[in-house]
Amino acid sequence: MRFYKWLIGLVTAIFYTLIIAWFSSFFFKIDVNWFNLLNKPSFMPNIFVYELCETISYVLISIVLARLIVNRKFGLQFIFIILDGVFSILFIMTFFYFQQIYIATAIIAIIFALSITISVLLFMRDSLCAIVYFPIALWHSFLFILAFVIALHN
Repeated sequence: MRFYKWLIGLVTAIFYTLIIAWFSSFFFKIDVNWFNLLNKPSFMPNIFVYELCETISYVLISIVLARLIVNRKFGLQFIFIILDGVFSILFIMTFFYFQQIYIATAIIAIIFALSITISVLLFMRDSLCAIVYFPIALWHSFLFILAFVIALHN
């Protein structure tokens, strides 16, 4: 029975991440001319590194969500993870689709704050989930710094 609970939790979590990934890819249309004109910092990752880190984030968030679903922990951390996905779509939409750097930076600041909050809530309730979520929080921290520097330089 435990296997089926994990399977249902994992399928539900993967479905959520696929929805977020699909919406993100829908708005991830880069105007190459605009993007090349941006003053980007030297620590800006290339597209391969970015996509690899995003893929790892999706896998890790699926694991965290599956564990929360299986253990029926639908507290604030669960709601904040869902909001994190919604704000991630909004970030991609405002930065790449609408090319609004400052609004996108404000949105990534919200994502950063959500990630810190999620990390603290998970640490208090489920330390294993917190450990799995930690690389996501680091990635969001890096993206916040990156977006902030891009906004400052443009």
